[in-house]
This record gives sequence, C-alpha cells and structure tokens, in this order.
Amino acid sequence: MLQLHTDSDPDSLGDARRQVRGAMVDAGLAVDSVTALEVAVGEALSNCYRHAYASGSGPVSVDVITTVDGLTVVVRDEGSATVAPAIPSVLPSRTASGGRGLYMVCQLADDVQIDVNESGHGITVRMTARLGPVGARA
Repeated sequence: MLQLHTDSDPDSLGDARRQVRGAMVDAGLAVDSVTALEVAVGEALSNCYRHAYASGSGPVSVDVITTVDGLTVVVRDEGSATVAPAIPSVLPSRTASGGRGLYMVCQLADDVQIDVNESGHGITVRMTARLGPVGARA
C-alpha cells in the first residue's frame, strides 16, 4: 500500500502520479492496465487542481491499495464541493462545459466511484483495475 499526502500544485501532482505508477508496476498490474490507470489517475489529480482548488493550492491525498485480484487508487481532495459530480454515460461534446475527463476516467478504469468525503465537502475518486496475469509487468 502506498499513501501520499501532497498538495494540488501541478509539480507535486506530477510526482504523485509517478509514485502511483511505480506502485502499480510493483503490484504486478498488466502493462496496458498500468498505462490506462495512470492516465485516469492523472485526470483525477488534475481535477483537484482545476476544480477543487480553482487552480490554487490545497491538500490532496492518494492511496494505492492492492488486493489479491485488483488494485485501487483513491484520490481525495478537501475542496468545497458538497455534491459529487456525475460521470457522463456518453462522451460530452467538445462545446460542453465539462465532463470529458470524468468520462475518460470511467473508460480507463475497470470500476470508478466518486463520492463526497465523510466530512461533507471535498471529493473522493476511487479507480480500480483488475490485476493481470503473472509476469505481465510494465
């Protein structure tokens, strides 16, 4: 398990993304799954910067949890959101005001859950990938 506590500065989030990738590789996630989930995690982290803190700085935590059959990455911010954003079921148009990133996250991970934190504000994104066959490493 990897636990990171960082801030929403883009440089900090880039470092967090690299550490998450390393944890996914160490866990034995298949190459394609590592690549896909890394992009999904990057989008969730970007959303912390853009949406949770309006391109400012605030706390972000990232946990990587491995089980026998899968790996879950949890990205949590402490922003002011009190309602979880909906994941679009179809790709929003280019002129839509948002949702394309969340749609992409949902397409890249095997399972995605987005909830408001227990505190009543801030967002938690859980992205899960199933582990691939032994030896299929990134």
